[in-house]
Amino acid sequence: MDPMSMRAGDQDRATVLGLLRQGVTEGRLGLDELAVREEAVSRARTFGDLDAIVADLPVPPPSQQLTPVRPPGAWPEDAMRLQGGMSSDKRVGRWIMPEYIEISGGMGTVKLDCLQAICDHQVVHIRISGGMGTITFVVPHGWAANIDRLNKGIGTVRSKVPTVPDHGLPLLRLIGDVTAATVTVRHAGWLERRRLRKAAAKGLTTGEPLALPPGTTAWVENNDDMPNSDSLR
Repeated sequence: MDPMSMRAGDQDRATVLGLLRQGVTEGRLGLDELAVREEAVSRARTFGDLDAIVADLPVPPPSQQLTPVRPPGAWPEDAMRLQGGMSSDKRVGRWIMPEYIEISGGMGTVKLDCLQAICDHQVVHIRISGGMGTITFVVPHGWAANIDRLNKGIGTVRSKVPTVPDHGLPLLRLIGDVTAATVTVRHAGWLERRRLRKAAAKGLTTGEPLALPPGTTAWVENNDDMPNSDSLR
């Protein structure tokens, strides 16, 4: 719904009245203008009506309060940040994967386990500052990664997943400087598959089936006890 057509309440109208009286105090409005605008406020029914009353004053429009607060990672200037530092940082289990991520490896370890991640984006932009750490991405089958814009330096970059995703599934686009770090993109290893199988079973026993990304459930069921030589833990 358009915020401008949202219905305003008594408190919203009272706030605008306060802004108008402040405008008189500051010499921006005359008393006759105040009377006219106070009458307009009493008739205002929507936030669009209130915005119009203070449009020529240096104040925030009343409808601004309706703007939803976007979570970190919703746009490039406020990317979700993970930092290895001298320790570790990770995302695992069910988590919401934003469109923009920044990773600083430092001298530690950063791991993004995407096997149960909720991702609504066709492309996830990930900027990397590797340092001397280890950065690992674990993705479901059907996901893809592009590492062409990573500057390797003296570090190591390995991607064991396709560069083109299956229809409707995400592409991880990695950019930045690896420096002396190790960056790996891979599918689930044996321990991760076992963890997924247990999580799925737990979800079923509580009456809340666990929703896994396409391709993950079949992989777990068919390979639950098969060690994966490609697993890098």
